[in-house]
Amino acid sequence: MKRFLKKILYRDVCVGRETDLWTNYLSRVEHLIPEGYVVYGEIIGWTPECSPIQASYDYGLPPGTCELYVYRVAVVNHRGVMVDLSWPQVRLWCRDRDLKHVPDLWEGPHSAFVAEDWTDRRFADDGHPSALPLGKDKKLVDEGVCVRADGLVPVILKAKSPVFLAHETKLLDKEVVDIESEQSEDAA
Repeated sequence: MKRFLKKILYRDVCVGRETDLWTNYLSRVEHLIPEGYVVYGEIIGWTPECSPIQASYDYGLPPGTCELYVYRVAVVNHRGVMVDLSWPQVRLWCRDRDLKHVPDLWEGPHSAFVAEDWTDRRFADDGHPSALPLGKDKKLVDEGVCVRADGLVPVILKAKSPVFLAHETKLLDKEVVDIESEQSEDAA
C-alpha cells in the first residue's frame, strides 16, 4: 500500500534532482507507520545538500537537517474506505510515535475565528509556545494558518498571509523556485 500511494503521488519526483525529500524522509519514519495508514505532512528545513526547502525559511534547524510536521492521518481499510483520525487523535498518534505535528495556536468555534488576526505575524516571536521560529530575517512572517473542522474527512482551509504571498511573488518574479513548491508541483 505505501509503495502504491507513493508511486501515484510522487511520480518522477526525483528525476533530475539530487534529493527526493519525501523518499528520503520516509526511510526515517516508515517503520512507525502501520499498514493501511496514510500520513500527510510538511517537511521543513534543509535538504541534505544544505539548500533551504522553502526559500528564506530555515525554521531554526541546522543546515542539512529537516523535520516532518504531520497535519492529517487517515486509515484505509481493505475495501479502500478511508477514515481520518480526529485532530486530538492525530496529536496522540504523533506523540506515541515521537513524530511532530503542526503547531496548535488556537482552538475554538468557527464564529470566533477572524482570519486577519492570524496573518502577517511571527507566532514564535509573539510568544506562542508551540510555534516554530522562522529564520534570521525578521521581515519574514508565518505563511499563514490552517483551520480544521473534523469529520470523516476533515475540512482544512488555509488563511495565507498577504506579506508571505508578497514574499512568494517576489521569488517567482526572480524565477527562484524553492524545493517545496517544485516537488509539490511534480507530485500533482
